[in-house]
Amino acid sequence: MSKVWLLVTIAMMAIISVTKATSINYSDALAKSILFYEGQRSGLLPHSQRMKWRKNSALQDGHDINMDMVGGYYDAGDNVKFNFPMAFTTTMLAWSVLEFGDLMGSERKHALEAIRWGSDYFLKATNSPDKIVAQVGDPNKDHDCWERPEDMDTPRTTYYLTPQKPGSELSAEIAAALAASSIAFRKTDAQYSKLLLVRAYKVFDFANKYRGSYNNSVGDGACPFYCDISGYMDELIWGAAWLYKATKTAYYWDFVKSNVQSLGSFVEFGWESKNAGINILVSQWAMNDSSSASPFISNADNFICSLLPTSSTKSVSYTKGGLLFKQGASSNLQCTTALSFLLVVYARYMHAVKKTIHCSNEVADPTRLIKLAKSQVDYILGKNPQGMSYMVGYGAKFPQKIHHRGSTLPSMAMHPQHLGCRDGDQYFKSDKPNLNMLTGAVVGGPAGNDSFQDSRYNPGETEPTTYINAPFVGLLAYFNKPTLQIFSQDRKVIEFFKLFCHLGRCGSIYLLVARCQSDSDDPVETTEESSDIGIVGDDVQDFGDGTFPSAPRIDKIIVFPKNSARVITAGEESELLVGAKNDGNSIKFDISCCVLAEACCLSFLTAVLVTARWLRLSCVFL
Repeated sequence: MSKVWLLVTIAMMAIISVTKATSINYSDALAKSILFYEGQRSGLLPHSQRMKWRKNSALQDGHDINMDMVGGYYDAGDNVKFNFPMAFTTTMLAWSVLEFGDLMGSERKHALEAIRWGSDYFLKATNSPDKIVAQVGDPNKDHDCWERPEDMDTPRTTYYLTPQKPGSELSAEIAAALAASSIAFRKTDAQYSKLLLVRAYKVFDFANKYRGSYNNSVGDGACPFYCDISGYMDELIWGAAWLYKATKTAYYWDFVKSNVQSLGSFVEFGWESKNAGINILVSQWAMNDSSSASPFISNADNFICSLLPTSSTKSVSYTKGGLLFKQGASSNLQCTTALSFLLVVYARYMHAVKKTIHCSNEVADPTRLIKLAKSQVDYILGKNPQGMSYMVGYGAKFPQKIHHRGSTLPSMAMHPQHLGCRDGDQYFKSDKPNLNMLTGAVVGGPAGNDSFQDSRYNPGETEPTTYINAPFVGLLAYFNKPTLQIFSQDRKVIEFFKLFCHLGRCGSIYLLVARCQSDSDDPVETTEESSDIGIVGDDVQDFGDGTFPSAPRIDKIIVFPKNSARVITAGEESELLVGAKNDGNSIKFDISCCVLAEACCLSFLTAVLVTARWLRLSCVFL
């Protein structure tokens, strides 16, 4: 597999201004999405705390059962530590680091800190023999007050599981979180990684040996807040899958295979149902072993087909603005971020084995999945009908009155006096923006018609949760440095081409691309039937919202990965040639079209774009 570097510079200020106007800063969003977790911390805050308006809270948690349960995360805008969604959050943060940690740069350190804040807490929650802490804080009493976590005087009841009061879904999710976290820390803290894994064994055994639902054991502490509707078998299989990934121990793989038929719908994924996540996770190794493929690969493929907007088996809807929407979700973006995360992860697994998916009415390749996930990320970050970001603190316009106690009420520095249960009502009812910015928080998101009501009275749309952000961390890491697309921002490239041709620039053009390698030394021919990049045949009018209306129709493009591309246009018997010279380190495209016509220039520049794409489908446009 040959590796090439395309190094190209264009010193044109006009180009720079165009790219800046249309780009999304995934790096900034990534940093903020991780910073959000510091705003959700419970317990004794470290000196490294960057969300300065937050202070120590809940320092006596666990005292009622003689356990130290200080730490962990508040799940959303309240002050309760619900361990079921917290464990899922920790699992997803760990999965984000495992898949995309090498793309996080300096933020990987902060992502590991966020994981450790959760995994440390779960070591405490599982430290007592035959007892697993399920939750801290009476949710009914807590929700009756609008109080800072630093002030709360509502009951900090500790709910826990025992062999007589089991909770297999919660215990197995904690086992998954510990196993996933152990892999995340394997290279940076081997001793801690081993500690997490040993505990994961014990917690999984507890979950499997003492079967039952935590709905019954925790009672009104769990329901109606985080009831498990789908049953506990998906969490048991999920936990076993993560333990197999961490250990390669046959027992856990056998458990997964022997119980997978008990799963229900393959299209659900989130804190309550792990079904789709199980199939995607297992597919990483099942794709390379035909004896292990069934039913995981077919389930994963069917899940992907159920998300495609044009699929005949679609199980979700899309708003007019393009947002993936699940009817009935308490906060829709928890579905959008979790399902989009699975799209990118599966696309990478598919790419590794050169796999495509055959849905009933279309074929999807990894690029299709990536583009769909990217459209969701971009929608959340501001490319939507409201023109606003749904991440607090990102972009020029974002939610100001989020449903979150700590963000709404004055900080301890502003108001050091105690604020009681109802003292916060005046701040909740205020029409003014929240006093403290919960930077990086992704809220519940818009309604099914793309409208958004920025109001604390509307928690479904304005309340952030830890499990909305967790998969979003992985998505942002990927799109900060994508590895499956040549051009991460097609519009940026198209606008550049338009301006380049309009100015009559010809001669040699250099494309700035990173980490390119050719998948094949053989010529690749793309026609209207086979092209998935939207510039062959009639699709030329749709590529980038019709930005090539004056370019000749391109009937066929033949790409020679190490040499050149020939472009055959309508009405032209001759072949237009774009030469590509490879010196081992860079490729220089020589364009022989010189201001004969803007359309001619567009044809050649289009050919360059296609050549670069087919040279290496996973190059990254910088």
